[in-house]
Amino acid sequence: MKKPFLIILFLASWILFASLGIWFGIFYQQQKDLIGEKNIGNTLKSLSSKNIASIIAYGQLTRTEGRDITISYLGDSMKILIEDGCKIYLIGSRAGGQSEKKEINFEEIKVGDHLNITIKIMPDGQIIGQSILIL
Repeated sequence: MKKPFLIILFLASWILFASLGIWFGIFYQQQKDLIGEKNIGNTLKSLSSKNIASIIAYGQLTRTEGRDITISYLGDSMKILIEDGCKIYLIGSRAGGQSEKKEINFEEIKVGDHLNITIKIMPDGQIIGQSILIL
């Protein structure tokens, strides 16, 4: 066979395989996105159900903005809206070494505190803090 024919055959094969690879990649990504959107809706519906009594979020307080607080743990961050009337309890060394809980006001929470926050996921995906335990 002639050398130009082999070069053209090689280039045509390469273009065909590259095109197929791109097409399959786009098709796969679209399928993955569709499946993810369905699952997110179902997950939010399940997490906002009355069957879920509570979920606990844990982290170190990194920021407060009004009633919104941000906690971080192992590189992940979460912003939580703390509802009015939220019960906040202090235990451990900041509570004077007492083993009992001491109720405090929202304004007494300090950046750097380690928090366990009982949260509720709303149907729109918003995270609401219902009670806080400062460790």
